[in-house]
This record gives sequence, C-alpha cells and structure tokens, in this order.
Amino acid sequence: MEKQSHLPIGYRLQEYQIDRVLGQGGFGITYLATDVNLDKQIVIKEFFPKEFSSRESNVYSIVSHKGDENELYRYLMKKFLSEAKILASFSHPNIITVTRFFEENSTAYFIMDYVKGESLKSYIERNGSLSQDNIEKIIIPILEGLKAVHKKNFLHRDIAPDNIYLTIDGRPILIDFGSAKDTIGDESKSLATIVKAGYSAPEQYISSSIHTKSTDIYAIGGVIASMISGDTPPEATKRQLELYNGMPDPLKSLLNQHKSRYSKSFLEAVLKSMSIKESERFQEVGEFQYALVMGDDAPSIEDKIKLLETNETTKFEKKNKGFLFILPLVLLVVTGLIYSMFFSTKKEKKITIEVKDINSTKILSDMNKTVVVREDTNSTKPLSDINKTVVVREDINSTESLSDINKIVVVKEDINGTELLSDINKTVVVKEDINGTKPLSDMNKTVVKKESKNTLSVTYNFALMYDYGAGVKEDKPKAIKLYEEVCNFSHSLACKRLGEMYEKGEGVKKDINKTIKLYKKSCNLNNALACNNLAYIYRSGTETKKDIYKAIKIYQKSCDLNNSLACKNIGEMYEKGKEVKEDINRAIEVYTKSCNLGNSTICKNLGFLYIKGEKVEKNITKSINFYNKSCDLNNSLSCANLGILYDYGEGVKKDKNKAVEFYKKGCELNNGVACANLGYMYDEGEGIVKDDKKAVELYLKACSLKDAQSCASLGSMYEKGEGTKKSKIKSKKSYQKACNLGYKDACSILK
Repeated sequence: MEKQSHLPIGYRLQEYQIDRVLGQGGFGITYLATDVNLDKQIVIKEFFPKEFSSRESNVYSIVSHKGDENELYRYLMKKFLSEAKILASFSHPNIITVTRFFEENSTAYFIMDYVKGESLKSYIERNGSLSQDNIEKIIIPILEGLKAVHKKNFLHRDIAPDNIYLTIDGRPILIDFGSAKDTIGDESKSLATIVKAGYSAPEQYISSSIHTKSTDIYAIGGVIASMISGDTPPEATKRQLELYNGMPDPLKSLLNQHKSRYSKSFLEAVLKSMSIKESERFQEVGEFQYALVMGDDAPSIEDKIKLLETNETTKFEKKNKGFLFILPLVLLVVTGLIYSMFFSTKKEKKITIEVKDINSTKILSDMNKTVVVREDTNSTKPLSDINKTVVVREDINSTESLSDINKIVVVKEDINGTELLSDINKTVVVKEDINGTKPLSDMNKTVVKKESKNTLSVTYNFALMYDYGAGVKEDKPKAIKLYEEVCNFSHSLACKRLGEMYEKGEGVKKDINKTIKLYKKSCNLNNALACNNLAYIYRSGTETKKDIYKAIKIYQKSCDLNNSLACKNIGEMYEKGKEVKEDINRAIEVYTKSCNLGNSTICKNLGFLYIKGEKVEKNITKSINFYNKSCDLNNSLSCANLGILYDYGEGVKKDKNKAVEFYKKGCELNNGVACANLGYMYDEGEGIVKDDKKAVELYLKACSLKDAQSCASLGSMYEKGEGTKKSKIKSKKSYQKACNLGYKDACSILK
C-alpha cells in the first residue's frame, strides 16, 4: 500500500475535523482543525517521528518499527505527552495554551488554541534587521513568559525564531515545548540531543552536559542577534573553534557591524547572554532583561536637561503617541487624554484614558508590514459556502490610516472534502441519454463538466497548500491555476484570493482590472472581505477612478455581511466628515456594530467617546460597558483604563480590589501603564498585600515597556534596597533610563 504521513483532510479525530496540514517536523505533524461541537478552529499536534514510524494509506494508526526503535518510539511519545502536560500547566499570555491531550491511533495528540499570526522567523525573513525598539517590544514579553517557565522549574531548550509566534495584535507567544525539561531532574535515558545552529548553547551539543536557565538565555540572545542581523547567528561550535584558534569571536564581529543602530549596552547584554562559558552568562532572566533595557550610552545629563527645558513641547507631542503625556496631579481629571502622577524621588501612579490604540506589544513602524493571519469569524458565506470556514487576515485592532487596508492578506481555508489528490481531475460527470435514443458512440459527446461540492473544496484546499507552501513546495502559478478552476464555479473564497494575487502581483503580473472583476464576483457571492477590499479600491482612487459613493455602498454591504473592519471604515468616514457629511449618530451606530462583532479597538474608542463627552453626551456607564467589552477582547489599554476608573472611583464605586484585577490583566497583556500602577499597588499595599519584591518585578516590566516613571520608581527601590538588594549602580542606571525616556525629575535626581 502507498504510504502517507498526515491524516487525510476531513478525517474526524474525536470531535475534531482535520482541515489542513500546517506543518510537519521530525517528530510531529501540526494540523488546523475544527472543533465541531464548539464550531471553532483549533490546532492539533500529532506525535509522528517520521524516521522510525509510518502510516499506511486508509489506515490511520501509526506503525512504529520493531525492536529498539519501537522502544524509543514509546519513550518519545511519553515525552511528547509530557510536553502537553507542561503547556497545560501554564496560564500566561506569552505561552501557547494547551487545552487537552489524549492517545489515539497508536500515537498521541494535544489540542491548542488557534491564534492568527506568523512565526518570528518568517517576520524576520520578510523585514530583515529590526530596530532596537521593535526588538524590545517582541523580546520583553517573551522574557516574561520564560520567567514563568523557569519559575516552575522547567527549561524550554529549543527557543528560536520559528518557536516564537507573533499574533495579529503583536503579542509574541513562546511555542513548541517539545524539548522542555524539568530542571529538578530527568530520566537518564540516553538520546541524541537536538540542537539548532545559532541558538543552541555549547552545552547542548554534549548529551551528558547539565543544562541551566542560562541555556535558555543563550537561545534568547541568539534570537535577538537574528533580529539585529536579519539572519541566523554564528553556531556555538564555530565560535568555539574560532576562539580556540585565536580568531575574533564571529558573534562579536557580527554585532559590531550593526553598532551604529543599537545602544552599546544593548549589544553588550546580547553578547554576554551568549557567552561560550555558561558561568559568564546571565544566570536569571530578570538580570538579562534589566541589562537589555537599562542603556547607559544616551546623551549626557546636561544635554538631556537642556533639551527638556528648551523643547518640552516637542517632548510631549512625541509622548502623545505612547503612554507618557505627563501632567502634575492636582485633581483627578477624567477627560480627553489624561496622564497624572505624584513623585518625590520614588513611586508614581499614572492615569491614562486614551483613544489611540497603543498596544505595548505592537511592532511600531513595522506593524503595517507584518503579514498576520486573522479569521473573519463574522463573515457571512454565500449558498454552498455557508458551512465553509473563511480566510482572512485583517488587523481589526489597527487604527492605522486606511491607506494600509489593501495590505490585507487572507489565509484560512474551507476544507470539507475527503477526496485524494488523484481524484481532483475526476470532475467530469456523464449526462446519460436516459431515453436511449443516441448510439453508444455518441454518449461521450454528452459529457457535461460539473464540479461536486467536495471536489471544489478539495481543489481549493490544494490551491491553498501550493499558495502558502503548507505541506508542499510553494508554487504560486499552480495555486493560481487551481483557484481559477474553482472560481469559475462561483467559489467566493477562491475568487477573492485570486483578486488579492492580481492586486499584489503574487505569482502573476499585477492587473487592477482583473482584481476589480474578481473582487466584484466574490462580493456578489457575499464574501464580506472581498467587498471590503473592493470598497477600499474605490475609496483610495490610487488604482482606479475614485468613487466615494460606490465605496460607501460596498462598505455597507460588507458591514451588513458582518465584517467588523468595513463597519469601522464607514464609522470613520461619518465621524470625520471629510469624505461624506459628518453624522455622529450614524458613526456610533456602525461603530457599535463593529464592536459587537469583536473589534476591541472600536469598543475602546467608543468607551473613550462616552467618557470624553464631546461629540456625544457624556455617559460613564456606557463608557465602562464598552471598556469592559474591549478588555474582555484582550485590549490592554481598556483594561488599564478600567483599573484607573475603579482605582479612583470615577463614575463607579471606588474598588481597589477590582482595580488590581484590571491592572493585572492589562499588565499580562503588556500594557506599561497597567504594570506601573499595579507595581504601585504592591508597593503601597493598596487593594492587595504589600509586596516590595513583586513591586520591583512590575516596575522592571513597565520600565522595559518604556514607562519612564516606572524606571524612576525602580531606581528608588534599588537606591533604598526595598524589595531587592541595594545597588547604587542599578539605581543610577534606572534613573538614567527614566531620564532617557524623557522624565525630567529623574534627570534632576541624576544631576
């Protein structure tokens, strides 16, 4: 029988139906699947060590080889289930979530949440070298996740760009714990160590060596080095050989090539994290994190103070884009944009009620370049597509200008068919002469080509596989050919994807006329995203004649089909009144629909509109309701704002315990303001038991997220030895960081 590796498309594994293969490595296969009970997409990881196991066609159980290899198979499967148990024990926004695991088909599986996005590896491949600010926004949350791993006495041992995932809202997630190890002890089974060149520490090349937290820290350093250079850093063994032969360290040479773009202390921290000698590396993640963020090569204090005294307006304009527009706190004023604090030489709490979407994990100027995947869960499908899962990539949390809308890429598919590839071309159905009046020789002349629903689904699925290189070598021209076949039979998703390919020139020459034609066809088949894309083309007028009337009409159809982004776009047009007559009531109506469809940023902005009370009547109750919905949708700033409202009793009964809850969630989602205020609560014992050590951790995290006041508070903690060992050096560096971030009082302290 013909051998195959993955489970067939459409296969039912308990309550999960296999949609497609996402990837396959040496020890496992990852599938996109649908939980038919909950009607939602999930990811399944299957244990499948391809070197010594196989699956026969039409037989779903895995067959392992005999003898020693069978014993090894059983041992590795046990380790695979251990990975699942490790992941299931974590509840952290920067660690992948495992919901269950089980054994079946003579192998093991575990189920994970499906998050839309891309690997850091593919992000680096597309964008090359990243800025220091962008690197920190990715790596600091990963360090927070790694702290949680180490706190439970586990090591990851396989950290690399392909094991870090970036979600559509910019949240980095640490994935693939297949090599994770309990640091307290492990079975003394002799197995070859799996290493990744450039990221594995020297000790990982020796099977009998002892691994420590610094082993993971080395790998994190390698990930940062790859983001600096845009390529894989030098392998540990090569570095050892070069150093042994008296040659310069190739890693140091690599980092020096980029020294003009990064602070000296930042590069030194990366180099130390990747020291060949384990004892010379950072021994704790917190130490590494501190070294990364506490740069000491910024402008002199004198220059900084002079700048602040002579150009404060410029400073505050810049801060309006972030978290730190600073005002002296005399009264709690909840209006517009508020940042308030009190500061001696120590702690501060700040207030932020802000309309802009400032998610601390977003990747700044690179965000618009990020190819991320987001399912349009609200999209309404046409006719035969009703039960099909759509594909979409839309950054529904984005508040960027609409000129970026056409950068949408879509990725998720409808896979209901179970036919094999060899059946794809068997799409001809013979129309029989039921009256028997035609001679036999004429029968073949009555062939009518008619695609079955399952065949169209399978063809579309294979088009996706060739399009994105999932399980096969990427082949855009072949994907286009298959998309065209199914589009001809009114498959809305295929027509939409073809439109995108002609719009962007993916595997074909750009052709805006074909793009419009294909988007129109897909839109007429009630594909909401195609309608949205078509409306953008008419609205922007960059590729065809601008037509606002058409744009509004098509946006409205997309919004009626429950596309949250289209509703948002209509709302913006009516709110701003630049392209159509201003109509705030109409704007509120479509904004509310967008919010109800799960757009967390629009929910947040509605909360702000009602708390500000300029364009609409002020209504704190409505504001809190919208902020609650936004926070439930994991909008970090909304969680921080709710914390502030309960902290100060603005529009609600003052409740410090609730404030702590919201600050905790906001901080978990990497909001610097939430972390800063939560640190203050622990520092002062407000709403929670006083814990100086926890306050230091939170101030450090907030400082890592560019919160200047937290850096100053951290400096005070180090200065006085509260919650940490007293350190004049660390205190000075913390104050320096606060000063560098524009905090004038910290500059004065240093002076």
